[in-house]
Order: sequence, then C-alpha cells, then structure tokens
Amino acid sequence: MEEYRYKAGNVALIMPRNRPCCTERFLRLLRLNGNTIIDSINVSNSSFDFLLNRLNFRLPCTVREIVSSQLDLEGRPQPYLLHLLSYFADDAEEAERLAYFASTEGVEDRIEYCEKTKRTILNVLEDFPSLCKADFSHLLAILPRLQPRAYSIASSPLAHSQELHFCIVVVEYRSPLGRSLKKGVCSSYVSGLERFDCLPAAIFPDFGCGLAFNFFKPAIVIAAGSGIAPFRGILWERKMMKEQSLPVCSVLAIVGFRYRKADYMYEKDWEELFSNDHDAVLKLAFSRDGKQKEYVQHKIALFSDEIWDALTRGAVIYVAGSAGAMPRAVEEAFIKVAAERIRDPRSLEQWTHELKTKRLRVESW
Repeated sequence: MEEYRYKAGNVALIMPRNRPCCTERFLRLLRLNGNTIIDSINVSNSSFDFLLNRLNFRLPCTVREIVSSQLDLEGRPQPYLLHLLSYFADDAEEAERLAYFASTEGVEDRIEYCEKTKRTILNVLEDFPSLCKADFSHLLAILPRLQPRAYSIASSPLAHSQELHFCIVVVEYRSPLGRSLKKGVCSSYVSGLERFDCLPAAIFPDFGCGLAFNFFKPAIVIAAGSGIAPFRGILWERKMMKEQSLPVCSVLAIVGFRYRKADYMYEKDWEELFSNDHDAVLKLAFSRDGKQKEYVQHKIALFSDEIWDALTRGAVIYVAGSAGAMPRAVEEAFIKVAAERIRDPRSLEQWTHELKTKRLRVESW
C-alpha cells in the first residue's frame, strides 16, 4: 500500500463517478452500446490529458466507463454549454430555444428553467430530444467533465497509520420538478462502495490548508455537523503528541449536532479525546433536542468567561462547517463577547480587526 503523507487537517480530493442510473439514462438517450470498446479519444478539451491519468479511468475502455467516470451529467447547465448545444440540436425550435437560454435576453427564463428547478445536463438532453441524435464524440468534446471533490481528512497520521478517514454526509433532496430524487454525486458514489473497493483520491498537502492548525498556541475550536472532520484528525494528532510528551496547546472545543441520538458522530472519539486532559474542554450543542434551538454560537455566549480567558491567552479560533449562516454567526458571537468587556470603541475596533485578519480561521463549504 502506498504511503499516505499528509498533515492533520489536510484535504483530500476524491474523484467520483456518476450514479449507474444516470449513466444508463444517458446511454439510452443517445442509443449507445455501453459495452463498445474505445481505444482512443480525440477531443478539444485541454484538461482531458489530466483526466486520462486519474485512477478511475484508463484507455482502452468501454463507452459506459467513459460516461460513468468522466461526464458531469448532474451538473448545472451553464449558458456557454447551452450555446454550444444549440448547434447540435436537430430540431429548429429546440436549437432556437437553447440559443435563447444562452443569450442575454433569455437570462430570466434560463434562471427559471435551470436554476430554480435544479435541472441537470441530463435533464436538458431529455427536454431537447433532438440533441440525442448528435454524434457521441461531438458531445464528448463539449460536455463538462466530472471534477474531484474536496473533503477534509478526519484521521491523524500519528493515530491512524496507513489509513484515511472521511466524514461524508450523503446529499439527497427532491427537485422542484419532482422528476426524481436528487443525490450528491460524490457522496452517493462513496456510500455505494463495497469493502475493498478502490476509492480514487489524491492528497495535496498544500491544498485546503485554510485552518493551518498551530499545535503550540491555545485553540478555540468551533465545529458544526460534518465540520467535525478536520478537528477529529487534528485532536487525535494532538492526543498522540501529548502521549509522546511533546508540548501541545490547550483546546476549548464547541461542537454542534442536531440530535444527540440520531447524529452525534464520533461520540466515543470525543469522550476519549477529552477525558483525563485538564487542558482540553468540550462543550456540546444539540440544536433540535430542546424546545429552543441551540447552536454553537449560543454556546459561545453561554461560556463567554471561558472563551474570553482563552482569548486573553492568545487563542486562535478555528471554525469548520457549512458556508451558510454559521460562520458569520460565530464571528458575531465572538465580537459580542469582546464588546461586553472592551468599553473603548477604538480598542474594540482594533480587536475586531485583529480577530478577522489574524486570529479567526474558517474552513467552510
């Protein structure tokens, strides 16, 4: 097994495949024999040489393999793609409609057609059947490629030798069209893997180092949902360092989930990581268990004295989770903690500037 070289908190890029049902829909639409062997491909996409070197694709292969591993069938159709597709429509009305969606005059209608209804590229091929008469090689040249997905590594090089752990939430939702259940491409792919299946992934130590955790400065860790992933690896690394009598930082962690019984992920890990360690404190927030929703930002206010003590000792704040309202709410909660203790407006302004530029590190998606 190839040696994995990464730092706790790093990111790995996972190369997904399309769901089999989507691959088969595409093959049926274009009336392709998925078992046909292809020895070489001549396309204008400049990134294809890089794609050839990915672990989940090698020539010669079948048409089904190419469609499964390379085409972004569930991606959102962009104006430029709709413009190109208009040239391949065999029906005049369909060609005109596609060109209209791609034009500046058709922006509002395109948003209604594509964005609000969550239509995919596969949906467009179904809505404009004359496109399916186009030669496969021509569509292969213009359809966008599947891109790797970035996931925080949830393991530690010291604690989990020769292993990579990921915390992946399977994305599922019903589209406004009601046609079918939409699923995240990568999360569905990973959830469908069997034991001993190969997972095409690459580790770039300098990629996704937004947290850049410092093991030697006091840390305040804020994580919600799958945002726990990088911190699980980081905190296991810290524990192993401490067991080796290496100097490590103190940690105050606030971790949020929805339900304790339903989705309290890595419960045993948190118990082990924070037990018998006077320099590590864990506070939990379960947003859906009580009558009132309690998020991580509410815990910051509740334990403001402990938070402020850590901040006065030079603590760095690390935040990971959804890129929605959480990061901003957390930032505002810290500013409020400071505002209750710093009365001079100018001093508070300087403190806030330092927080945003030097002490607050956020990784969100």
